[in-house]
Amino acid sequence: MTKQERPHNHNPHNHNPSHDHRRIISVVLPVYKNKDSLLNLRERLTTTLNRAKIQHELVFVQDACPLDSVLVLEKNPPPDREQDIKIIRLPQNRGQHQALIKGLATANGNYFVTMDADLQDRPEDLPRLYNEITSRNVACVFAGRTGTYQQSSRHLTSRVFKALHSTIIGVPQNAGAFLIVNKLLRDFIVKAAPHVEKPHIVSLIGVSRLPTISIPIERDIREKGVSAYSGWGRLKLGVRSILTAVSLRRQGRKLRELYLKTKE
Repeated sequence: MTKQERPHNHNPHNHNPSHDHRRIISVVLPVYKNKDSLLNLRERLTTTLNRAKIQHELVFVQDACPLDSVLVLEKNPPPDREQDIKIIRLPQNRGQHQALIKGLATANGNYFVTMDADLQDRPEDLPRLYNEITSRNVACVFAGRTGTYQQSSRHLTSRVFKALHSTIIGVPQNAGAFLIVNKLLRDFIVKAAPHVEKPHIVSLIGVSRLPTISIPIERDIREKGVSAYSGWGRLKLGVRSILTAVSLRRQGRKLRELYLKTKE
């Protein structure tokens, strides 16, 4: 880990190992040019999880953002100085999914959430995801995004890519990066990712063949800023995720034998 990648924790007392066994959920958030939403996001996450009495940590992973968006969090620390917050600055832009995997590798929870940091994925839906994964015999619960949160053309291309993804890798048709996984699946994602040229979290979840479900969750319209992905960028990301899914399907058995200790 380079110096730039070293996680920063607002409260040095949070390194006390006696705190770790009480941390239930780690929320991993990729940051890139979205500083306007970060303070509100932190507040809504904290309020929601505290109200639900769910111990948690927040892991912000800045993907080499030229605006240093996470600086707003450091300049405005939370009122509760005991709150577990990590900030990781990646020195090179690696893309959303590699940033998420970096955050997952650093996180210390029993369950792990990944979600966007622009407030389109609503913090208030986290308790529902947590209740679903703890009450069912599954390794992952996807938030199947619903609602009119993007242009019709983008929505159509997204549905096409997700349908192809589902057919190739076996995840639910509305599976996206707003999800919660258990520790077994988190460990598999982190260990298998280095074997993939362009790792994609949803593809890695599918190739694990661990049980997953999807529940409908309405997604909000972006209030501030614009997507970091242009139309062309979204197309490239979609094609890359399909190619990753095809590649992973071929090597899936080997990865499962190495990192899940399964016998097929």
